[in-house]
Amino acid sequence: MKRLTLSVVVLACLACGGLPGGAPQVEAPADAPKVPQLVDTPKVAILYFDYDGDDADLKSLKKGFAQMVITDMAANEGFDVVERGRLEDILKELDLNRSGHIDPDKAVEIGKLVGADLTVMGSYFEAMGSFRVDTRIVDTATSVITCGVGETGKREDFLGIQSRLADKLSVAVLSDGKDCTSPRPEKVPPKPAMQRKKIKKLEVATAATFSRALDAIDTGDTETAKTELAAVVKQEPDFKLAADELAGLML
Repeated sequence: MKRLTLSVVVLACLACGGLPGGAPQVEAPADAPKVPQLVDTPKVAILYFDYDGDDADLKSLKKGFAQMVITDMAANEGFDVVERGRLEDILKELDLNRSGHIDPDKAVEIGKLVGADLTVMGSYFEAMGSFRVDTRIVDTATSVITCGVGETGKREDFLGIQSRLADKLSVAVLSDGKDCTSPRPEKVPPKPAMQRKKIKKLEVATAATFSRALDAIDTGDTETAKTELAAVVKQEPDFKLAADELAGLML
């Protein structure tokens, strides 16, 4: 009788998920929301920004704007940033440079191809005298948007807008994805990008020329790139990013 009773107990325990002391096996519902996993040192990809307006300089600005954000963010600790050259290679492979706009699904695909944990996609526009930039940070593994970051200002304060955006993005990628305005307690808060810059002001037209120079570099037109960069450095000698690109071409 005791042996029969024990068998009944074992069968009952197996039916309810396991023997005493063992955790029951519970499968997550198929439609359960995906939860981004925090990575200790995430790799971040900054995609080129979208612009749908008619301003010639703003149309040219996409690549240069992304490079400036990449450079500012790469100076911080706690995360790694994918180099623009690597991103450019992937865009060429996918034949996306000409199409301009990158949708969220394609952004995730690009992020995975460059090995990024987080992918930043964004756009900018100008309206009623204000220049506005909006970005979304996407968890590459789950396609979940973890944070939205934006910045607004006057066109004349382009460098300030770009720098403050880089600051906010640096904090957001170090956050827990719930409070995107604060890094996780164990992370070192990023320093403001403008504190590291000798240049304090940059005209949109000059930044657009820098962006066109990057495009010339990417297409192998070195002479045009040199000409464009030389014009930028002549106008803004303290624009270190342009000066470094020009010096690299002169080697």
